[in-house]
Amino acid sequence: MSSAGHDNDTVYVIVNGSDLGEKVLRIVWEAAQRLFREYGMEVYVVPFFNPRHPVTLIYRGVEYRVRKNVSVKEVINLILDTAIASASDDNDGGVVFGAVTDDDPDFMSAVLVSSYAIT
Repeated sequence: MSSAGHDNDTVYVIVNGSDLGEKVLRIVWEAAQRLFREYGMEVYVVPFFNPRHPVTLIYRGVEYRVRKNVSVKEVINLILDTAIASASDDNDGGVVFGAVTDDDPDFMSAVLVSSYAIT
């Protein structure tokens, strides 16, 4: 796989030095390992440190701000749901508009909107 292909399969974890950030980073790493073992899905975890930013997960262009501890299962579901929702971006032609929102109190709302012209 080329390095350009890695962006779609990378979870960027913004940590800020808090205990929450460190725990979320470990949980995302464990979720990535389980996704590989159980689904054969390669997910790369890239941490970024920013002391002035809230703990955040970014996957396939969708940003999820994390307010409290989350489980491995929740992160796996987030990754799989986002991958499915963004799969239409890989298709050629057509017009697609979609929004995915999550009312889970552990995550702030996230919205993914995609569009492209008919070819």
